[in-house]
Amino acid sequence: MEKAMDNAKENKKEGLKFMIYSAHDDDLSAFLNFLEYSLNSKMIYPNYASQLSIELYSSNSKYIVKLLFDGVEILDQLEYSEFKEKVDEGSISDSEIEDFCVSKEGAQNYNLVEKKSNFLKILLIVLISIFGLIIIISGIFIYKLCKSKIEVEDILV
Repeated sequence: MEKAMDNAKENKKEGLKFMIYSAHDDDLSAFLNFLEYSLNSKMIYPNYASQLSIELYSSNSKYIVKLLFDGVEILDQLEYSEFKEKVDEGSISDSEIEDFCVSKEGAQNYNLVEKKSNFLKILLIVLISIFGLIIIISGIFIYKLCKSKIEVEDILV
């Protein structure tokens, strides 16, 4: 999105004029929460089929950003440079994500998730094994019950 806005700002003909993303309400809610935190926009809880528009306008050689939620402006117009600066301040860069993932803290979090994942796999295997044993034992019981019923009938006849 940022690259498309930069291209539009620089009047590059090859840049996109329109972009659309689709997201679930959880994603939209998280993004709106981010905007509230970073840009002091109004907090809104999205309904089904909600729409968030981020529009870039050119006005007297200035570039203005408008945020609209379901067609209603939720943020006072900002100059693009200010919008970009505030969004960048509240964002996590790719390098920060990478640094966290290779850090001791990130590795510990990953190992914790991995350990939980391994525990769940083992638990699932144990439960499937127990369920399999129950089916086998039930089958043997039913077989013996049917066999004993047939033997009793043979004796009576």
